Amino acid sequence: MKEIQLTRDYNKGISSISYDQFGNPFKVTFGNKSSIEYVYSADGIKLKARHITAIPQDGTGSSSSSTNYIMSKDSTDYIGDFIYHNNRFSRYNWGNGYIVPAGSSSGYAYRFYIRDHQGNNRLVTTSTGTVKQTTHYYPDGVTHDKSTGQGEQVYKYSGKELDRMHGLDWYDYGAREYDPTIGQFISMDPLCEKYYNVSPYAYCAGNPVRYVDPDGRTIQITNKDETWTYTFGTTYDGQNKYIRSVYELLNTLKDRGGEDYIKQLIDSKHLFTIKKDDRSRFKADKIGAASILHVTRNVNNVSTEIPKEKIGSGGIIFMALDQKPECPTEDGMREIPNYVVLGHEIGHAMHADTGWANYEQYSPNHEDSEFGKVTNDEFYAMKIENYIREQNGQPRRTAYSIYNGKPFMSIP
Repeated sequence: MKEIQLTRDYNKGISSISYDQFGNPFKVTFGNKSSIEYVYSADGIKLKARHITAIPQDGTGSSSSSTNYIMSKDSTDYIGDFIYHNNRFSRYNWGNGYIVPAGSSSGYAYRFYIRDHQGNNRLVTTSTGTVKQTTHYYPDGVTHDKSTGQGEQVYKYSGKELDRMHGLDWYDYGAREYDPTIGQFISMDPLCEKYYNVSPYAYCAGNPVRYVDPDGRTIQITNKDETWTYTFGTTYDGQNKYIRSVYELLNTLKDRGGEDYIKQLIDSKHLFTIKKDDRSRFKADKIGAASILHVTRNVNNVSTEIPKEKIGSGGIIFMALDQKPECPTEDGMREIPNYVVLGHEIGHAMHADTGWANYEQYSPNHEDSEFGKVTNDEFYAMKIENYIREQNGQPRRTAYSIYNGKPFMSIP
């Protein structure tokens, strides 16, 4: 799919917008000769912003008639949570606020956010409770004219940085830049093929009152007639108990060693959905695309392996919250916590996503039909499961199950 991006915006006086090969805007040029330049890391994280102001020098003060300019440059560097303005320390961001130099003194001052239910920064206070900034928003993120102290700091709607230089008024959402004036992103959703029924430029599927979009990437959770999207930092405020439980489970797994695994599915070009069922398991949307090999069987039951391009596939994680499964561990048979079960199934989903899943049956001639359906991909899922167990001080899983008193599919 050819990506279509905003290349100019005459309403804001923007004459051109240039993008790098990854779709990040690296230069915004205004009709008055001023510009903004961005520098990114290889994985798209913003490292520097340069704001260049063109000052006419012919005495008229008009950029339209002037031919001589002085270019005033202002730079901001981003080093993780540390921010430097014109090569001087400016602020340090932490979860519930930030730290800034304490003016004339040699120390530092703490600032604290008070947020609303959607994570928007509404108040900024000092450690003594003095209000330094109040910000009110229209639904799409435009700040209300009754806001006060707007020069105090620039992290506002959804906690994102608002760049107002030269009238730009864009929020930096990491994956894309968001223009609250029109309620849309300026470039296409890199995961838009997951959601054919939603505009690739839409913010929160066109419903910013109900949804939040921390970085533009999601996992879907579906139950009955309701579908919600999960992203890091969000909460579910609906009435569906299953969706609420899965939200809490994903957050638990994230905090207990599974953050990178969840992030792979969120960032994937494939769609992954979690649904309720009476048995936890993963089902790829396209078995052939999800597996490293096409496996076919002839009349003699001899497997034929056909190499193929690793396309990858999305799929459904069926999650049974009341199943209470057990498995053999170093300490004997133990019940598997639900967040570990979810991590195991996400392991299957990760393998399908990359196209490396192995759906060859582990024991195709096994006399028990249940065990005869077990595939070699369980080895990878149990490897992911054991990493999560180790992070939380739980005994390692030693086999897929026990059959006739012996370990079935032992883990090396």
